[in-house]
Amino acid sequence: IHIGAEPKLYYDIDVRKNFLLVLEKVLKTKPDLIVLCGDQALERGEREAYEWLREQLKKVEIPILQIMGNHDDALVSSEVFGYQDQLKDGELYYSTTFKGYPLIFLDSSSNRVGKKQLEWLKEEASKIDGEILLFMHHPPTISGSRFMDDNWPLLNLEEVQEVLKEIPNIRHIFSGHYHTTKTVQWMGKQIHLCPATQMQICEELEEFQVANLNPGWMSVQWNGKEIKCKTTFIDISNKQNEIIFQ
Repeated sequence: IHIGAEPKLYYDIDVRKNFLLVLEKVLKTKPDLIVLCGDQALERGEREAYEWLREQLKKVEIPILQIMGNHDDALVSSEVFGYQDQLKDGELYYSTTFKGYPLIFLDSSSNRVGKKQLEWLKEEASKIDGEILLFMHHPPTISGSRFMDDNWPLLNLEEVQEVLKEIPNIRHIFSGHYHTTKTVQWMGKQIHLCPATQMQICEELEEFQVANLNPGWMSVQWNGKEIKCKTTFIDISNKQNEIIFQ
């Protein structure tokens, strides 16, 4: 999302307008739940960004859950959104059950998932008989985006992978971070990369380059066993904001 502290263009992108366009389209689909997959703030957890976001989300009657990305500050975000009860040693990670379905949310704001958090994940998952959906900002695998894989991977990737291998009832993992959309197969698990509302990053190049300025989101249908994902982009070059489906 990458909301800045002030209502101005960042990198020639109106990030607030992009987010509001996406939110408007998403709400028309009447989802049961909205998950913000990290990097709510532009650079490093700007309080003004969270406060602006909070005011927009106050108008939404649908439940909204959040995770922390590497541009977020868990302490500041928790103060603004009231997540203090879920903070553990300055990190925001938690599990919940929504309409009977178990969901787990991790914190990779340090570009890592720490040892205590991984131990908690193993213990929490072991308590659940059915399948769990896992949400974490960094994808827990190399994903084929050259710039992001080379420069911004999860720093303790192998450690995280070793833990995930031991948890058979996590088969679907949802991430942000890469500013692209794709599903990566890894060790019998599907890692779904959700697009950004800010802009998308070119996957083929070693250096940073914007692929396009179209904001997007991923919608997920899940019945506890089968899952269907669909990514939608808004073509901001079209005055009618035509929706493009992938």
